[in-house]
Amino acid sequence: DWTFGTKGEAMQLTYNYFNRHSPTLSDITTAYSDSQEDYGVSENGKTNYRFHSGKADFKLPYSWAQLEAGIAYTDILNSSDNFLNQTTESSSTKTESNAFDYSERIAAAYLTASRNLGAGFWGKVGLRYEYTFTKGIQRSMDKVDRDKYGHLFPSINLSWNKDRIGSFNISYSLGMGRPNLWELNPFKYYSTTDEYAAGNPALKPTIYNNAEINYYGLGGLYAVLYISLASDA
Repeated sequence: DWTFGTKGEAMQLTYNYFNRHSPTLSDITTAYSDSQEDYGVSENGKTNYRFHSGKADFKLPYSWAQLEAGIAYTDILNSSDNFLNQTTESSSTKTESNAFDYSERIAAAYLTASRNLGAGFWGKVGLRYEYTFTKGIQRSMDKVDRDKYGHLFPSINLSWNKDRIGSFNISYSLGMGRPNLWELNPFKYYSTTDEYAAGNPALKPTIYNNAEINYYGLGGLYAVLYISLASDA
């Protein structure tokens, strides 16, 4: 952390790194009650997950407003090699494999301003911009999926507080939900010999419009009205 200026301005630099190697192995066998042969599924593989992120945050406590601003960059890389064997008692074997690399890079910048508005009112507004690059490579099929998108995310919050009455708060924000890594990997993960889940590397993120009104007071009473609308990005 560093402080500068005459009003207590501050800057904070943060860096995060995470690296994980996860081998996987599973064996599933189904024994049928009729004359069908027993059926088995064997899966094994390995996953390497790497995460880098860095950000710079600024706090600017001016008399007319409390400002916060920052920039951030995130780099995610997930590499997996998976192998699947399907067998029956007659020794027939079906083998599948998938080598899938997925990368996601996100650049972001934000600015928020808050201040006391007087008469018990307090307000805060913010704006965040994110730009994302994604790339999924199915090495065994020589197939590449690329995507890039940018979005602005505004937010606003207004509150009113009186000691004998309580506090009211109204807020709105726009946000994004990205697919999980396992939802993007097209490899089949079996839970039984007949049921499996597979991801889709072409999945798009989801945009959320969130709005809330809440009240707190009168002996601990808390009430909230909330709505969230989702749509494809």
